[in-house]
Order: sequence, then structure tokens, then C-alpha cells
Amino acid sequence: MQDKLSRCSVLCAAVFFIMASCACSRVTEYPPSAAKGNRYAAFFELFPGGAVSISPFTGQRDTLMVDCSFGNVVCMSTSYAACFSEIGCDSCVTAVSGVRFLSNIRLRERLGMVEAGHEGAFDYEAVLGLKPDVVLAYSVSAVEPQYVTRLKALGVKVFMLYDHLESHPLARAEYVRLAGQLTGRMAVADSIFDSVSGRYGQIADSVAQTVTSDRVKVLLNLPYADMWYIPGERNYMSRLISDAGGEVLGARKGRIESSAVSMETAYSLSLDADFWLNTGNCRTRDQIGSQHPFLNEFGPMGREHSIFNNISRTNDAGGNDFWESGALHPELVLSDLVSIFGTSSSTGNAEGLHYYLEVE
Repeated sequence: MQDKLSRCSVLCAAVFFIMASCACSRVTEYPPSAAKGNRYAAFFELFPGGAVSISPFTGQRDTLMVDCSFGNVVCMSTSYAACFSEIGCDSCVTAVSGVRFLSNIRLRERLGMVEAGHEGAFDYEAVLGLKPDVVLAYSVSAVEPQYVTRLKALGVKVFMLYDHLESHPLARAEYVRLAGQLTGRMAVADSIFDSVSGRYGQIADSVAQTVTSDRVKVLLNLPYADMWYIPGERNYMSRLISDAGGEVLGARKGRIESSAVSMETAYSLSLDADFWLNTGNCRTRDQIGSQHPFLNEFGPMGREHSIFNNISRTNDAGGNDFWESGALHPELVLSDLVSIFGTSSSTGNAEGLHYYLEVE
């Protein structure tokens, strides 16, 4: 949650997601139903000549008119930039918050790419100089970010998005259609989303036919400030793991928001874990152990081929493509998980992973 999730690092992404999902849970019924005209996404709608975003915090609807194709867009999330890149509109992105974290090298190195800054350090001069058609922004609460309020006062169009609070993997992927609407490339965007959702469904159906009873037991994450955060059963990551034939140990039934448990509770859960996933920035078991000596006692640490992390495509600055292109391609993430779990014979093996690597 490059909502947005992993703009700076895997750890920041995890902390952000916890905050965002907890805030959203107070005002939204889960799982949220798809908004009008969408198959999965709940927090935006498209209509001829424009788009509407829907706040999961207040239900407020924000309308953006698209009188002509936008060719000058500032993205406050790398996942938004990925949407435009996916439909062949790299040139439409003129500034990004966290340029160095972009996994898309072509976009990151393109001449003229501007760093927009971030909350508390927004580069108004640079962004105003671009005269953008729109600034695509986000919020983790019902309170409008100060830089958004100021941009609006300066006459800049700002459109708030909430893809990071969508609970279904395909809901996040569906935001490629929003990019298609803004650039006049709806046919391309719809084709891409149809392909992604079709392949995701095929993999999930194959798993459902194979896994009929016992599901793979999965421990998630590392401790933060001596507490262990476990996403709810209807959380984005939990849904991916469920569709891959697994279940998140300790996940609260019927909930999306993360809950905190003690290290001791996490240890008890680990003894039942077949796999341990998403271990922060750690690429080796020694690195996991260096986080806290107690972690060396966790169940999967004593077994080979049981620990995997979603940082295979992380750049030198800490940007993680799992939260960038991975948000648009949950079918590849699902394929990775199925290959790791061994819950279907149709997705290859763990040696051909896209976003995950084995922690050895």
C-alpha cells in the first residue's frame, strides 16, 4: 500500500498499508461492491467525457471532466505512472512523486522527468511551471492533504484516487481503465484489463479445482516496533494468498484492516506455517535473524524452500515494482504464489518467479 504502497521502501509500504486499511475500515463495508461500470473497482467511475472518484472515507464524489485527451499529468504515486506506461502513454507523465523509486527505467530516465515532491516537501514551482492538465493524488484519511488544498487554490486541477484502499487485486488493476479515459485510449486499456482479469481468473479457477480442503498456511511480514501486523481475511494480500490456495495465519475473519499481535503470538503462528512471505527488505535468512534474535526460532527458518519475499524487482533507491507494475498485473503475482505453494501445475515453478525471490 506502492499504495502509496512502497514509494520509498518495503517497510514504508507495509506501514502505510496498515494505516490506510485501518482508516478505511471505519467507513466502508467490506468487501466494497464495484462502482457503476466497473467489474471490481469501487472507488472510481467513468462516464462519457469524464471520471468520478468516490472517497471511501466520506462517500464524497469528485468529478473530473476530460474535454480532450490529457497529455500533461503529474502523478503522486508510481502506480499511477505505471498505468499510463501500460497503455503506451509514457510521454503523458511529466512529473512523479518519488522519481528515483520508479521501477520503469524508461520512464525514470526520460528527458524532462520532474520530481514533484511529496507531502510536506511539495515542489510547487516545478509543478506549476509544467501547467499540468491534472495532478493525480491520494490520501490516507478523510483530511485533504495540505499540498492538495494549496494546488486547488492556485487553480490546478487535482483528482483524488483511492486505488490503495481497494481490497480486490483486480480492482487495483482496473485503474488502468482510468488512465485510458484520460488519454483517449480506452480500447487499449480495456483490452489490457480483460487480458489481466481473464488470466487471473484462469489461475484462480485452476487452484480452486486442485485445493479442495487443506489450504497452505502462510505467515506474513516482519515485526514493526515489536508488534506484528497481520492483514485481515479480506485484505488485498490475503485475497491473493487465498486465490493461490493459501490462508494467512492470524488473519481476522471478515476484516480487511490489519491487526497487531505480539512477537510471541506470531511465533506460535509460525509453528504451523508452511511458508513465510514478505519479510521486509531481507534477502537472506541471516538478515531476518539480524532483525531480532527471536526470529531465528520461527518455524519456517528451520526448513528449506519455505521463505519468499516480494522484492525481486527492487531498484537501488528502494522502489519495489511489486507495488508498481505488480498492482496492474495481479495475475503475475498470483502465478508467483501458486508456483511457490505448488497448488497448481499450470503456472510453472518457483524458479520462474516475477516479483518474488527465495530467501535462503
